Amino acid sequence: MKSQFPHLSFLDCIRPEPGWQTDCALVSTYSAQVPVIAAVLLALSGEVDETGSGSRVGLVRALTGLRGKVHVVLQSGRLTQGRHDSAIAALLDQFLVQVPWNESAGADGKSWHAKFMLVRQVPEERGSTAERWVFMLGSRNLTLDTSWDIGFSLKGGGPGGRDVTPQRIEGVARLATDLGAQFPALARWTELASALRSVAWSVPRGLSVADLQLMLPGDVTRSLPKPIPQLQRLVAVSPFLDKGAVADLGRWPRRDEHTRFQLLSTRSALEGVLGEGGKLAGYELLALAEPELESAPHAPLSDDEAIEADRIGLHAKMIYAEHATGNTLWLGSPNLTRRAWTRNAECVLKLEAQDKYGTDLLRGGLEALLDCADTIDDEALDGSVSAPSIEDRLASARNAVAAQLAIGKQRRTPSGGVVIQCGQVPRPADAKITLHCGQMRGALTEWPDGATSHVLAAGGVDSDCVHCRLELEGVAISWVQVVPFEPSLDVEQRDAQVLSEYLGSRQMLSWIHSVLTGYTDGDEGGRWDDDPSRAPKRPHKSRVTHLELPTLEQALRMWLKDRSRLDEVDRILELRRRSIGGDQADAEREHLDRFATTWRVIRSGLPGAAS
Repeated sequence: MKSQFPHLSFLDCIRPEPGWQTDCALVSTYSAQVPVIAAVLLALSGEVDETGSGSRVGLVRALTGLRGKVHVVLQSGRLTQGRHDSAIAALLDQFLVQVPWNESAGADGKSWHAKFMLVRQVPEERGSTAERWVFMLGSRNLTLDTSWDIGFSLKGGGPGGRDVTPQRIEGVARLATDLGAQFPALARWTELASALRSVAWSVPRGLSVADLQLMLPGDVTRSLPKPIPQLQRLVAVSPFLDKGAVADLGRWPRRDEHTRFQLLSTRSALEGVLGEGGKLAGYELLALAEPELESAPHAPLSDDEAIEADRIGLHAKMIYAEHATGNTLWLGSPNLTRRAWTRNAECVLKLEAQDKYGTDLLRGGLEALLDCADTIDDEALDGSVSAPSIEDRLASARNAVAAQLAIGKQRRTPSGGVVIQCGQVPRPADAKITLHCGQMRGALTEWPDGATSHVLAAGGVDSDCVHCRLELEGVAISWVQVVPFEPSLDVEQRDAQVLSEYLGSRQMLSWIHSVLTGYTDGDEGGRWDDDPSRAPKRPHKSRVTHLELPTLEQALRMWLKDRSRLDEVDRILELRRRSIGGDQADAEREHLDRFATTWRVIRSGLPGAAS
């Protein structure tokens, strides 16, 4: 990998430093995969490891500790499963804010396409009023796609540095206010907007944030950036195009005949502009591979495996301008389409270079990216329009069905089952496409023709998340849909049951061991997403079965030093108490039961302890 491509691990950016913890976080994406959401939660809780994963115990700590603090906003129909069907996916309903917009509604179609993260961190030490902030935006979704993306990260409230300049950015506060007004679940962010206005963000030396916008449907002032006079060079990078936006940008005024207009996209997107009757004259055309937006989750590359730069798909979106007064870069989520700049929800940042150092920062990575692309002759492009493929038909149907299911409800039947009820038939308009739905970890059954409701097969996990699949001629597309229960689920009981089964007595004892001693014994259940049915069976050698029952003196000492640890043990045992059944009786379970009995006695003897 060339040095011009700095590797930005967004998980490292959002992981709190020692002594700090995540107070709240807002994550916005167009699409997501369950393993990546899990990795984000692990990072926000400080549980992520160097591979971007974590243990089973670590994930449970993240799920229980961050519920109500972290929200993931995403487009309806754009969440997919991981390598195998995990019950953990059912618990993500407490973190998801699904936007029920119809992406296929013709001229009124719109998508939640904004991609950013906003995180507030506070000290673990109680009583401190200090706070730190992290803000990131770019073109990356919460998926395992390895395409070229672009991002920009800022930290605020913490120590600065020699290579940064402090700057207040009003756009971050506006973003928080707008989201708090848009979604009831995010109302707290409206209250935090005043604090965000006073944050001094650390901007890389040589650069200035000229503007930050969360563009929402109905904003009358939003548009493609206004033309800059005296252009010396213009570079547009986008994997998706339409003829209108390409023409709008192409009309920006050039300084003279030496002004260069460059357009980096994919070959199919360039051909699509011609297929719409558009023109590409005036642009130097370049192309990279297609992004793998619907790629199946896959294992990470091994240490000796690499992907050549020209084989990596393009997913970055930016507009770069060199002009008489300096250098400007717009980056973020919008593609070079009129829909992106006028109807979708998009987030875009405008950066300006303040000196040669800043100019080199903006230009260096861009030039290296252009060097990886192939030069395209517009006469070699095929502008003919082909018939929609089966995959195209399924994708279009998914957009419409997801919008219909998003406004539906799950309800209990008189017999105790679960039924999805919609105001209209959610079957695709294409009669050859069939819809199948089911509970998480349950069987999928076909939605009846002409019906506005469908009873789900028994045996799955109760969740606002529902597993959906569309099928056509042996080809299928699957996703996870949020269909809220009415009345709401008892998520405490549901989570306790799922997490207790997910961990088992051994890992619960290991969790308690780490809380009481401050270190792990190494038995935290393996990677959170390992398939237990494929794991080799081997005898366990763990010290947790020999975990000594605490004395009143030890508990009192811990209560005086850090009573939050005692509260955490209470939460672990409450998970076990609320679960029904559980793993089979064995030495670990018997030891856990004895520990719980002793713990109740000790807790009742502590000053001010709840009975």
